[in-house]
Amino acid sequence: MQRLVWIGAAVAFALWSLCAWLGYAMLGWVGDFTASNAGHLTAGTEMADWLVWAAEMIGAAGGTLIVIFWLFGSAVIAVLAFALSRLLGNRERPRTAGQYRVLPPDQR
Repeated sequence: MQRLVWIGAAVAFALWSLCAWLGYAMLGWVGDFTASNAGHLTAGTEMADWLVWAAEMIGAAGGTLIVIFWLFGSAVIAVLAFALSRLLGNRERPRTAGQYRVLPPDQR
């Protein structure tokens, strides 16, 4: 059962990493789009310069926030997997007397 918990945690970690990577890629794409089309998105050049600056700042801060959020989510996944594996444990049936190996008298 513990193996199943850790396999599930690995799958959750992979999906969480994929979501973080997609978020980072979308943040970069939106920042590049905004910076390259700032003249079309605003009425004046001063506003376009401000928009380019804002897009670059959001891109830099957003990338850092995505990494921090990814680390936090990864830690939550690891803690939950550890707690579940400890809670579930190895649910083996207790051994009966017939399941123990009996040693010959000269090896006891």
